[in-house]
Amino acid sequence: EKVIEIKKIGVVQHPNKYLGLSKDSSFEDVQEYLSKDPSSNCPKPCSCHTVGKKDSCYEHVVWAQKFGLKHLDWYPELSATSTFEDIQAYLHRQGHSECPLPCTTSNEEQHGNLRNATKAPILGEEPEQHKQQQAHEDTACRKAAPGSQCEKDIKFAMNRGVIDHPEWYSGLTKFSTFEEFQSVIHQNDNPKHPCPKPCECHTSVRGEDCFKHVAWVIREGIEKQPTWYQGLNTRSRFEDVQKRLQEDTTTLCKAPCTKVEWGSPSLFCFSVFRSQGYEVDLVKSQVEKGAGIFECDEFAVLSDQELPITKQIKTLRIPPAENVGVSKDGTAANTEIFMKAWGVIWTDAKWRAHDWVIKADPDAVVIVSRLRDHLRQYTGQNIYMKNCQKYYGPGWPMMFGSLEAFTNQAIDAYFKGAQNCRKNLQWQAWGEDLFMGNCLDMLGVQAAFDEHIIGDNVCKGANCYDGVTAVYHPFKNAEMWFQCYNQATR
Repeated sequence: EKVIEIKKIGVVQHPNKYLGLSKDSSFEDVQEYLSKDPSSNCPKPCSCHTVGKKDSCYEHVVWAQKFGLKHLDWYPELSATSTFEDIQAYLHRQGHSECPLPCTTSNEEQHGNLRNATKAPILGEEPEQHKQQQAHEDTACRKAAPGSQCEKDIKFAMNRGVIDHPEWYSGLTKFSTFEEFQSVIHQNDNPKHPCPKPCECHTSVRGEDCFKHVAWVIREGIEKQPTWYQGLNTRSRFEDVQKRLQEDTTTLCKAPCTKVEWGSPSLFCFSVFRSQGYEVDLVKSQVEKGAGIFECDEFAVLSDQELPITKQIKTLRIPPAENVGVSKDGTAANTEIFMKAWGVIWTDAKWRAHDWVIKADPDAVVIVSRLRDHLRQYTGQNIYMKNCQKYYGPGWPMMFGSLEAFTNQAIDAYFKGAQNCRKNLQWQAWGEDLFMGNCLDMLGVQAAFDEHIIGDNVCKGANCYDGVTAVYHPFKNAEMWFQCYNQATR
């Protein structure tokens, strides 16, 4: 508001007070001036540049303004009245590296020549001009239009085609991006339903500097500095945060790829397993088919070592734990391992946008569609799920660790109160599922019981034919695991 006041009134009525500024100064020029005054509370603006005729971006903006906006489905964020700066900003966000972030300006004269040069084509244009226009339209990158046959083909390929007919989509997997599928379909060149060439994109992955920056914004930045991230909140999706960071001129982030549509309620799922033993091959077999937790909207796999599961999927490493023994129930006293695993999940930050966080054992056969149905009624509440009534009496029902389900609100409460649990509970001889249940109870998280959410041979048994249960456990090799999965899903 102070910037606008100075632009409209200050520099006109008191030019000597604002040396170096004029009525033609950009919004950012004025903000830069104010940022040098500590009492103004104005942060230093991002650097910007509205391109001119000598800049390579200029031709792209002019073409879009002259021809491209006739096809508004190519530019979903723009309209027929979008300004030069609007178009330049859009191209910048879409990853056109030659197009910097434009400055904000209210100067009506700055692009007067541009407006004269970018009138709609008139009748009688030379044929060669039409050819050049058509050639540009044919080669310009753009996202598949919503509702188009191209978009339908891409979604089919992502959801079913690449699983049923992998030979149709060479080099792609269920986890490839929307744009990667669009590129393959574009290259197939169906004349009846052509797919345009997609624009370059890259959604940052674990291990990259951009990913670390996005994760920090999700974990801490939005809460600590909300004015820096206007339009975002702590449940914003990773791509939306990356897109915001990509606007910064010093960014390490590229334009993110198209967001994948999530189910409802959305699920972030993860498994923890040892780097030695049968679980590695079991997990790899599930990844290959996109089954189990790999049908969740997003997922992670954690281990004591960083392992390549596929070219696209690597394990997140859990720091070593010192106190691992046998619990009072004769199972692994693995609470400290899972405390560290949950710390990795918090740092990763992918869980934050989801309705539910699911921890499943690698030998648990997870039927994601049924799991959503079981959890839907509790979504948005501060709840975790108990799933086994093996006995009656104190402590039952309880949450068995083969499948642990927590709402976003419950896990947020855990992360905020985990140190209190560690300090005040006698957890050293407990299994991690007993610890999590007692910790959440202590933190005031409510428990709901669903006896049909799991069929566990450690509880009351697993019948893969029952048509109701969401998770069956344990099935410790790929043949047994997929036999149960196929029985449950056919």
